[in-house]
Amino acid sequence: MIAGKANNNLVHGLDRDRLGVLSGALLLGLALSRFVETPVQSLGTSVLGSPLGINLSETTLMLLVMVGMAVTAVESLLRSHPLARQGSLVRTYHFWIVPGLLVAGLALWLAVFENIGSWTFGLIASAIIIPLSLSAEYATVDPEQRGLAFVGWLETVLVYLTALLLYTRIYDVGDRALLSGPAVVFITALLVTRLLWYSTERPLLAAGYGLVVGLVLGLVAWMLNYLPLSTATGGLVLLVLFYALAGLIQNYLAGNLDRRVILEYVGVVALGLLLIWLLT
Repeated sequence: MIAGKANNNLVHGLDRDRLGVLSGALLLGLALSRFVETPVQSLGTSVLGSPLGINLSETTLMLLVMVGMAVTAVESLLRSHPLARQGSLVRTYHFWIVPGLLVAGLALWLAVFENIGSWTFGLIASAIIIPLSLSAEYATVDPEQRGLAFVGWLETVLVYLTALLLYTRIYDVGDRALLSGPAVVFITALLVTRLLWYSTERPLLAAGYGLVVGLVLGLVAWMLNYLPLSTATGGLVLLVLFYALAGLIQNYLAGNLDRRVILEYVGVVALGLLLIWLLT
C-alpha cells in the first residue's frame, strides 16, 4: 500500500489486500465514531479533593471498540507472515502496543474536532498513519527487516507520535489528576517497553524499565495538572521527558552511555523545554 511504495523491503511478503481491508475497517470505525450516539453515564467520586470519574459516553465506548479493532487487525496481519505460518512466531502481544494506542490517540483527537474541515483532515492523516503502523509491525517480525534503518526509524517515530497524541489528550483532563497520572504511567510503560523490546534479550527487563519511566512521567503529569499550562504545553513537556529517559536507557542497554551522551540528552531537554516555553 502506501508503505510499499516508500520502501519495498518494508513490505516483503506483506499481503497488501489484507492490509488495505484492515486499514479500511479501522478508518471506517474512526469515521463512524463521529455519528454514533449513546447515553452518557457518569461513574465517579471525589478523592482528596480531586474529582475521580469516568464518563461512559459514546467517545469512551468507541475508544474501547477501536482499540480492540486495532489489536485484532495487527494480529490478523501478523498471522499472515511467513514466520507465523512456519510456527516461528510465538509471542505477538508486544506488536499490539503501538497500533492499539495509536488508534486510541487518533480517535481521541478526532472526537475533539467540531469543524468538519479539521475532522476530515484528521481522518485523511489517519488514512496514512494507520497502514504505516500496521506495516511497521509486520516488518519487525523478521529480524533481517527489523535491522533496516528505515524500519527502526519508522517504528520510533510512530512510538513518539503515539505518545504525543495521548499525552496531549490526557493532559486535557484538567483537574482530574488522579486519572491523568495513572493513565500516563500505563501508556508510558507500554510504549517504553515496546521501544526497548529488542534492545535486550529479557522482555521483563524492558517492561521494568518501562514501568520506571512510566512512574516518573506519571508523577510529572500529576504535578503539571496543578500548573496553569495549556494542553499543548503539558503534552510536549511529557514528550520531551519521555524522549530523554527512553533514549538514555536505550544507550545504556547498548553500552553507549557515557558523560557525552548524558550531556547531549540534558541539552536536548533544556533546549526543548526552552522552545516550549517560548512558543506556547
